Amino acid sequence: MNLIHSIMTFLLLTVSIYAAYLPLINIIRKIKSGQPFTVKGSLLSRITLVIRMVFLQERLLQDKIYGIMHFWFLYGFFALSIGHLELVFYGLTVFLEDYNCSPFLYANISFLPTSVVYAYTTSQDLFAFLIVIVSFYALYRRIFLKYDRLMPRSQDAEIVLWFIITLYLSFFLFVSSEICLNEYELLKRESIWLWMYPISSLLTPLMVNNVSHTFIMYLNKVFFFLHLIIFLWFGCYVPRSKHMHLIFAGPNIFVSNITREPIQKLKRINFEESEEFGINNVKQFSWKELLNSFACTECGRCNEVCPAHMTQKPLKPKKVVNDIKLNLFNNNSKVIQVSDEANIGEISTDEIWSCTTCGACAEVCPVLIDSVPSTLIDMRRYLVLTEANYYPKELNSAFRSMQNQNNPWGIGNDKRADWAEGLNIKVFDKNSSNIEYLLFVGCASSTDEKAIKSLKKFILLLNNANISFAILGTKENCCGDPARRMGNEYLYEELVGKNIEQFNKYNIKNILTTCPHCYNQLKNEYQDFDVEYNVRHHAEFILELIKENKIKISRGNTELTKSISTFHDPCYMGRYNKDYTSSRNILKHLSVEIAEMPLNKERSFCCGAGGGRMFMEEHNSNRINKERVNQAKSVNALNIIASCPFCKTMLTDGIDADNMSVVDIVEVVADHIK
Repeated sequence: MNLIHSIMTFLLLTVSIYAAYLPLINIIRKIKSGQPFTVKGSLLSRITLVIRMVFLQERLLQDKIYGIMHFWFLYGFFALSIGHLELVFYGLTVFLEDYNCSPFLYANISFLPTSVVYAYTTSQDLFAFLIVIVSFYALYRRIFLKYDRLMPRSQDAEIVLWFIITLYLSFFLFVSSEICLNEYELLKRESIWLWMYPISSLLTPLMVNNVSHTFIMYLNKVFFFLHLIIFLWFGCYVPRSKHMHLIFAGPNIFVSNITREPIQKLKRINFEESEEFGINNVKQFSWKELLNSFACTECGRCNEVCPAHMTQKPLKPKKVVNDIKLNLFNNNSKVIQVSDEANIGEISTDEIWSCTTCGACAEVCPVLIDSVPSTLIDMRRYLVLTEANYYPKELNSAFRSMQNQNNPWGIGNDKRADWAEGLNIKVFDKNSSNIEYLLFVGCASSTDEKAIKSLKKFILLLNNANISFAILGTKENCCGDPARRMGNEYLYEELVGKNIEQFNKYNIKNILTTCPHCYNQLKNEYQDFDVEYNVRHHAEFILELIKENKIKISRGNTELTKSISTFHDPCYMGRYNKDYTSSRNILKHLSVEIAEMPLNKERSFCCGAGGGRMFMEEHNSNRINKERVNQAKSVNALNIIASCPFCKTMLTDGIDADNMSVVDIVEVVADHIK
C-alpha cells in the first residue's frame, strides 16, 4: 500500500509540474518576443529594491489593512512552504516504511533539537489558521464591502481565495489524522502533545474516541491525497490566473529602473529607418513592458489614484496593463481600438487621450509597473504620426503653432520677448561669454499674464542676489514637452534641435527655469541627444539663495500669513524628479504654515495640464482642476501655492470663489523681501 502511495504521489507531482510548465514557458516566450530593454542600476541596488518591495512589503504597507493581510499571506506561505515540501517528500518516500526505514519527515531528523521540531510543528498549525482567517476576510471585503478598486468582482481572485481556504482546511484534516495515527495509544491516555498542534488537535478527540485505528489509517491516506491534489492543482492554476504575479513580480522589480528613472523614459524614434512610428502592435513594446503586464497584481491601486479615472474619464491604468497581456495571449495584430468601445485586449483612443502623464499610477504600484504613461504616449505617436487621423482635432492648432511660432499658443515668435520690455534684461549674443546662467523662460512664461507675473518676481530675486543671467529672447524655442507628450515626436525633435543649436552657439551649460516641464526636458530628456546641462528649477535655486543669505527675507505678517494656505505639488517636479521639499522648505524659512491636502507629495493630485491636456478639452463636467481646487477647499485653504506656470493657470481656472487665489512660490518669497 505504501508503494502505491509513493507511485501515486510521483505521478501526481509529474503531471502537475508538466501542467504548470506549459503555460509558464508560453508566457516566457511571449515576454521574450518584445523589443530590447536596457536594465540600469547596479546589482546591489536592484537586490535592495527586491528586499524593500517584496520582503519588506514597502508599498503594500502604505495601505495598512491590505498591507498587513498581504504580509501574513506572504510570510505564512513562506513558513508553510516547508510543510508543503515535507508533504511531497513524505509521499514520495513513504514506501521506505515497508523496508523498516523512516520516510522523509523533518520531525524524524534526529540531529534537529526537539525545541526546533516543536516550534516548526506549532508554526505550521498557527500560520495555516491565520491564512484561513485572512482569506475569509479578503472574501468578505470583495463580496460585502465592495471597495471601488476591487470592483468589478474578480472571479479569478475569489477562486484563488477558495483554493487557499480549502488547501488549509484539508491540511488540518490530514494533520489531525496523522496525530491520531502515530500517537493513537498515547492520545487515549493523555494529551501531552496536543499543544504542539493547537488547531489540528481539535479534531483528534473525536477520531480517537469514535474511530478505529484501521479507519483512521484510511482517512489519513484520503486526507493526504486531498491536501496534495489541492496544493498541486493550485500550483497549476497560478500561471493561468492573475496570480501569476507570484512568479513574475519579483523578477519585474529586479529589472526595474525605478531607482534611476521613477517613470519609464520615452524612447526616441529612428525616423530614417522606421516605416511605422509609434506602437499599435503589442510585440512592438519592450520585453520589460510585456513583463509588467504579467507581474500586475490587478490590485487597482493605479485606478484609485488616476486623476482621469477619478473624474470619470474612460482611462483605467490597470486595464491598459491587462489589455496588453490579453492582446499578447490572443495574438491580436493591433492593440489600439479607434472606435469608442474597445474589445477585450484593445485600448480605445478615448483612453489613450485621457492620460495626463502625471505618473501617479507608477508611484503606488506595489510591483513597480512604471510604464503606463509612456505606453500611452507611444500609442499617441502612432495615432499622430502614422494614422494621422485619430487624435483630438484641437491639437492641430497647438501643433501648427509649435511648428511655425515655436510655442503652442500661437503667439508670434517675434513677440516672445515682449514681456521683458523695459526690464533691462540681457539677451545672449556673441559677447555673452561671462554670463553664468541662461534663464530659459518657457512658452507659458513668455505668453501667459499669470506666468509672466511670477517670472518677473523671479527676476527681481535674481537681481537682488546679483546673479549673472541672460535670456535667449526671440531665439528661444519651446522645450518640446507638449509636442512629445501629445505624440508628435517629429516636431519634438525639431524643437530640441533648435534649442541645442542655440545652447551650443553660446556655450550654455547652466540653466534656470520656472517651469517643471522645461526643467524635466532640459535636465533629463535632452540627455538622449548627447548633451547635458546643469538645470535648476526656480524653487530649488531660491532655496539655495536663502540658505546662502544671498537674498534678505523678513518673516513679518503678509496677506498670505493671515489666511490658510496649502501647497500643490507639480507632477513633473515631484513624481518625475522627486523634489517635494524645495518649496516647503522655502515656506518654513518664511514662517508660512501650510495645511496639507489629503493628496500631497508622492500622492499629489494632478492639476490636469500634463500630457498636453492643457490644449485639449475635458468632455465631461468633472474637471480635474476643479477637483484639485475642491481638495484645497477641504482643508479650508484660501491660497494655493504652486511652483509651475501650468499648475497656476489650471488651478486659477478651477476656482469658482472670489476669496481664493493661486500664487507661485516665487511670489510668496518676493513678498517677504526686506
